[in-house]
Amino acid sequence: KIRGHRIEPTEIENTLTQHPNITQTTIDIVQPAIDDQRLVAYYTTDGGNPTRTELREHLERTLPPWMTPQHLIHIEEIPLTHNGKIDRDALPGIEGGISATKSHTPPRTNAEKLVFGLCSELLGLPNPGMQDNFFELGGHSLLAMRLVAMLEAETGARISPTDVLLNTLGQIAGLLPGAEGELLETTSTAPASDSLGNTAFFFGPSDTPLFGIHHSPRGDKLRNTAVLICPPVGRDYMRSHWALRRVARLLGESGFHVLRFDYSGTGDSWGDDESISMERWLDDIDSAAQELASASGRTSVALLGLRLGATLAALACGRGLEAEKLILWDAVIDGGQYLKDLSEIQNGVLAATGLEDRATDLTGEDLLGFPFPEKFRDELRGLHLEPMNLPETHTTMIDSSAGRNYPDTRPSFSHLVVEDAGDWNDYASLQSALLVREIPSIIVEQLDDLP
Repeated sequence: KIRGHRIEPTEIENTLTQHPNITQTTIDIVQPAIDDQRLVAYYTTDGGNPTRTELREHLERTLPPWMTPQHLIHIEEIPLTHNGKIDRDALPGIEGGISATKSHTPPRTNAEKLVFGLCSELLGLPNPGMQDNFFELGGHSLLAMRLVAMLEAETGARISPTDVLLNTLGQIAGLLPGAEGELLETTSTAPASDSLGNTAFFFGPSDTPLFGIHHSPRGDKLRNTAVLICPPVGRDYMRSHWALRRVARLLGESGFHVLRFDYSGTGDSWGDDESISMERWLDDIDSAAQELASASGRTSVALLGLRLGATLAALACGRGLEAEKLILWDAVIDGGQYLKDLSEIQNGVLAATGLEDRATDLTGEDLLGFPFPEKFRDELRGLHLEPMNLPETHTTMIDSSAGRNYPDTRPSFSHLVVEDAGDWNDYASLQSALLVREIPSIIVEQLDDLP
């Protein structure tokens, strides 16, 4: 099951082997470092050389979109164990198995560096080459639309999805403003996080580590305050990954050290479903704040949280975490209503596929493909955040739509309504990235008076 859809590996394999050049296939599921689960098809050929684009079009003529593999990897033979079963541990990972037929070409200009970083993030690959095609690297139409939107947000220029389909990454970069700019001083084949000035690492106890990404400050003004980003969870996390990455970059350009991290049992941090709890995540925020202070050499920390992450940030301050400022973006106020909203969206997904009668069998304790164990649900049902009862930390609430009103009775509290992307309960937006335009800049403005 991926993203709430049941996957039928046999049907995918049968469809793929109907292609005249394919002799054998096997299906696997992997989880790249920067994205959710990915469906991978490994295949052998009889000497023919079909392109990945050709194979993907062949699959899409028969299979629904969610059953079309994101990655197609050609291998010489399917590895077997001594018992004759498929040796899945011997299958190449997507980082090692996805490679272009051409030699790898690193980014050379700032435009290529931008395309390199965005494609690396969207595709979950550390080293996409400038001579590679987005679709042959595992992209699909939804990811192509996200790439188009992200490039427009970064550069102001809108390219066509057809340009993504037909061109290499280097040619896509050539369509952007400033593509003819100076060559970079060095050409790196390092992962995108390194090339963008970020450092990914694990911190905390060695047996229960948390995953974090540290964004170094840039520019002439270096702040004495660092910013900790508390992310949302589940589908909200997937939708907002690019938006929070953009916020982190803008804060870095304003001179802040920034840390993004994953809670226990989520993303790339240690833990399973048993690690998912509000109390555990509040401890994680404390650990992340200490790690940020240590890594940056700053003693002052501001907290930015989105959705449930905003609620957690407020609760962390309420139980003693000292913060210079608290920015709550579309905070979850009522945990019970939050659960109800997620359940209604999931029911809509199942109804659209005619599977509503099998909801429990298909989803169990999951909501929209992410675990929400009953113990965690009980914690959420008892959650009700009263913004005016927050600690004396200077707090700004930012809502992307009108509807909430709070009395302006505390000088350290402010409420902003910024009409922007963020319709969290809209079924049509479920699979799309959160493409905010105004809120990231407003967040930087709200933190600009910090030293």
